[in-house]
Amino acid sequence: MTDNAETERAQTETLDSTKIKIFTVLTTADSDPVNVTYAIFKIIAACDRDIQPELFEFYCETYGTTNSSDEQPVVKKISDDKLELLTIHYQDVVDGMMVSLFKRNLIEKEFYKKLWEFVCEADIFESTMDYNDDEARAYALLNVVVDKRIPYFRLSNGLKMSNEDYSSAQDKLISSIQKLKYILATDFSQKTEQASHIVDLLDDYNDSRIFRTVLMSHVISDFEKKEQRLVASLQKRGIIIR
Repeated sequence: MTDNAETERAQTETLDSTKIKIFTVLTTADSDPVNVTYAIFKIIAACDRDIQPELFEFYCETYGTTNSSDEQPVVKKISDDKLELLTIHYQDVVDGMMVSLFKRNLIEKEFYKKLWEFVCEADIFESTMDYNDDEARAYALLNVVVDKRIPYFRLSNGLKMSNEDYSSAQDKLISSIQKLKYILATDFSQKTEQASHIVDLLDDYNDSRIFRTVLMSHVISDFEKKEQRLVASLQKRGIIIR
């Protein structure tokens, strides 16, 4: 076996064993997201730099998909007070970096590579009197994995319509839009029941991607309006939603 082949085999074994280690932490550690993430950051950072982006991608894809038995306590490196400071100092920084990468619509591997380089190497995550740089980087990692746009997917260009074309399509769909609004406003015993009615309505227009898209835009609009009302209600009660 050549030296290159031997190195590749060793990296594969390390990659697989480390993924198992990350998965084990996620499925056994107690419910302390920031300190679980700190532990996983240290696991990834201890590996060869060539495989770190793939381990980071694995964590992003696995986070939130498993249940933990809570049988293994994690070391509480980041207290609630420290977490509050880290949030103040770095949340907007991490969010801004993610937005800039989302806009570039990179292929998945390149996206995770560049985002991991930011988390792992950016000078902005520096030690202070209140926390060290690993704790800051672990916070950044947590801020990434809890984002609703993670896991990341590169999307092709979607359908774009002028206001005139959209209005014209809506005029042809008045009855269906009214039925859709009724479905969205009606209480069902199961979400699948409600969803099946929406699917049936979309199926009426299998020959028109434009009409199906316009109808789905109303579903999205309805969801956004409900979310905005919920946020406004919580803010009136003094609960801040970012």
